[in-house]
Amino acid sequence: MSAGLCPCIAASRTKVESASSSLGLIGNPQTLVNSVWPKTLVIKKHGGYQVKIHKPRITIGPTVLKVGMKVAVKKTRGVGQFSWTVKRTFDFDIPPEILQLTQAVGNVDGQLTSLANALTQVATLFNCPG
Repeated sequence: MSAGLCPCIAASRTKVESASSSLGLIGNPQTLVNSVWPKTLVIKKHGGYQVKIHKPRITIGPTVLKVGMKVAVKKTRGVGQFSWTVKRTFDFDIPPEILQLTQAVGNVDGQLTSLANALTQVATLFNCPG
């Protein structure tokens, strides 16, 4: 009987862990940024100019979303070589609805984690591999 249940338990646990991981992206915007913007974007132009756009840094406080940006311009050839960098942090007030969504996501994520742990215990009871 356990041989038939083990693949179902494993598939269920995989789905639950995947859903939890997806929810984690909503609760942690920096993780989302890291997944779509893995490294500094470098744009090289003719005439020896180079522009670097660094990955944004995002943090969520109790009521504020902070977005930190850094851009650098460098002239590497010719007369008047220079390097210029600007850093700015933008603060955005978080509407109460977003705060409620974030709390709800945290609650659902906690429940998914509990479910994944329960599935692991069931798999152990049935001596399922892995």
